[in-house]
Amino acid sequence: MNRLIVVSVSLLFGGLIATAVMAQDVSDLTNRLGEKSEIWASYSSTGVQSALKRSGGLGEDFAANSAFGADASTFGFAERSPEARMFLAGTLYAEALAFTQDGQYEAATDRLLALQDIVNKAEAPVALRGYIQRTTEIIAQSRYDRRAMVEFLALLQPQLDGFAASNSSDMQILFQTGAWLVDLSVAATAGDYRYLAQKMRIAYTIEEMERMEAPKGVLDGLRTIEEIAGRDQVEKRDVEKIAREVKRIQSLLG
Repeated sequence: MNRLIVVSVSLLFGGLIATAVMAQDVSDLTNRLGEKSEIWASYSSTGVQSALKRSGGLGEDFAANSAFGADASTFGFAERSPEARMFLAGTLYAEALAFTQDGQYEAATDRLLALQDIVNKAEAPVALRGYIQRTTEIIAQSRYDRRAMVEFLALLQPQLDGFAASNSSDMQILFQTGAWLVDLSVAATAGDYRYLAQKMRIAYTIEEMERMEAPKGVLDGLRTIEEIAGRDQVEKRDVEKIAREVKRIQSLLG
C-alpha cells in the first residue's frame, strides 16, 4: 500500500477516535472529571473544536479578538519570559487549528510560523521542530483536504504538551491553558454553549493560577467566566463578555 495512503488512513481513524472521545467530553465535562490529574490528561483541542455545533464560520469576531491581531510575527515573542512564551505556544497552536478548521489557511500559517519561532528559540527536540515545519508547509500550500490538515495538527498537540511537561509542570499547565482559552473562545463564537459548562476545569485553572501568583486580572477574568458558565441560561451578551475576558487573560499571561 502506498505510504501516503497508510498515513492518511492512520490520521483519519485517529481523528475519528479523538472526535468521538471529545464529543463525549463536551457533553459531560462537569460530571466525568473526578481527579485533578484527569482534567488535562487527554485534552484535545482538535476533538473539542471538531465536536462543536457551528451555525457558520468563525467570522471577523474571532480574528478581531485574537491576542496577536492580523500578523503574529509582529507580536514580539522574544521579549516574553519562557513561561509567557509557553502559554502563547498553546494559544498559537489552538488558533492555527481554529483557522484551519475554518479554511483560513493564511491565518493558520501565520500562527504556525510564530509557533515555530517560539519552539526553535526554546531549543525543542529536532523531531518536534521538524514536524511543525512540515505541518506549516502542508497548510501553507493546502496540499491535502481540510480534514487531513486538521489531523496533522491533531498529532502536534501531544508533542507540544510533552515538550512543555519536560520543562516543568507549570509550563505544561500554561501551554494547556493557552489552548483551552482559545477553544473556549471558539465555542463562544460558534454559539455552542455546552462547552462553557466546565465548572471543574475552570475551578482547577483558577487554583493553579493562584498558586503561580498570576496577575489579579487573570483571576478576575477566570472568575467572571466561571460565574457565566454556572448559569442555567447563557445569552449573547454573556458570550461576548467571555470573549473579552479571554482576550484580557491572554494579554496578561502573554
